[in-house]
Amino acid sequence: MARYLLTDAELRSMTPGTYHDGRGLYCLIRSKTSASWHLRFTVKRRKDLGRQKMGLGPYPTISLARAREIADEYRSVAAEGIDPREHRHKATRRGLTIEQAITELFEKKRHALKGGGTAGRWWSPVANHILPEVGDVGVADISVQMIIDRLGSVYTTKPSTGDKVFTRLKMALDYASAQDDRVDPTIVERAKVQLPRKKPDRKRQDDGHHPALHWNDAPKLWASLGSDVLDTALAFYLLTLPRVSNISAMTWAQVDLKEAIWVIPPENMKTGLPFDAPLTQPALELLRRARSFSLKDSGDLVFPNPNGRKTRQYHVNFLNNRLQRDEWASTKPGCLAVAHGLRTTFRTYLGEHEICDNRMAEMSIQHEVRAKQEIPYNRARLLRQRRVILEKWSDWLLSAKRRQEAHLRKMSSIAETQTGRTVEDVEKWARGEPEDKGSEDDLRHMSRDEFIRRSRFDGLEDLK
Repeated sequence: MARYLLTDAELRSMTPGTYHDGRGLYCLIRSKTSASWHLRFTVKRRKDLGRQKMGLGPYPTISLARAREIADEYRSVAAEGIDPREHRHKATRRGLTIEQAITELFEKKRHALKGGGTAGRWWSPVANHILPEVGDVGVADISVQMIIDRLGSVYTTKPSTGDKVFTRLKMALDYASAQDDRVDPTIVERAKVQLPRKKPDRKRQDDGHHPALHWNDAPKLWASLGSDVLDTALAFYLLTLPRVSNISAMTWAQVDLKEAIWVIPPENMKTGLPFDAPLTQPALELLRRARSFSLKDSGDLVFPNPNGRKTRQYHVNFLNNRLQRDEWASTKPGCLAVAHGLRTTFRTYLGEHEICDNRMAEMSIQHEVRAKQEIPYNRARLLRQRRVILEKWSDWLLSAKRRQEAHLRKMSSIAETQTGRTVEDVEKWARGEPEDKGSEDDLRHMSRDEFIRRSRFDGLEDLK
């Protein structure tokens, strides 16, 4: 069996995924800051166990060379007919460490997590707070005071993150207590009692919403966008109104150009159900432009980041940064608009113009309002209805740019065939502004009435 397939240099540049070193040892990379070693093994003469796996610790805390040493040790134990996990538990008085317990728990839970846990939302509180502070502490040795001293700060100063940290820690202790009677999971709740948090000030109802652009300003935003990958991604978002993460992770495999549908997979949906997003003609035109954005190392991404180093996928805040760059004001005083707030912009536009009922409006922005039995029956019909809604929205978005283009065509059209003067030249002349270079001398002295008489421009009579 092949072994030693990885190098440290390769691991440091890897994108999220599973990378095998051979003989059951592999590194699971969840994000730039979260990676861990794991070993698959079989125990000699223990067919009842089958193929098993265990966590060996985080990378790069445990280097590639050290991971190989640990793996060799546990393979030897398994070859003697001993389960390496039992051997590890008995090898130390304290049993599992917090890190070992939470790693094993995660491996058992990950199949039920969104995207198999690759998004990192479950693991990030663990990697950022639990492992650095108490990862090497035994599950039977951790105490209330230790939790207060090492994790109390994040609990009191960052309530949202602190709640996740304490929840993950309690889950790890619950898991370990099933194997070790010395573990007391209640210490997490007892630590909370000694860490009172100040109640946040009650906010106004609108404060919970993402700052949204006024619907009257949406056509101005559209008209201001260029043709590079970032502006094209924002324009496509404006036309489809998914969640921003759907845009950054969008791949060509999700697009059905023939049916004009973008099928967002269930693992990328908050509801856990696939979502068919209808594509209007302007959206399809943007996708045709996006074909030119492909890079050698961008894989199947529709909107790859040309400046990405370790990954070509844009960060989830990339559209927010684009809006803030031009300082687009929101309807919330003192706040700039954010990308997610554009969904509210769209929703408000529908309500102001009475384009559809609330139910269809909510469904158009991926909010699941149907009963489960309705989903397969109404899928095609509701897709057609949502397409009509988005077509009306796209007409509104493009209205300002279309007016600009129509005005430019009008101003550059020929007003006088004999001289080649454009409408813009004529209007300047009528206002007494200096003539453009290239005007003929005889026209400089032509009377105003004579010029109008000779002109073939239909609207010029208005100058009389």
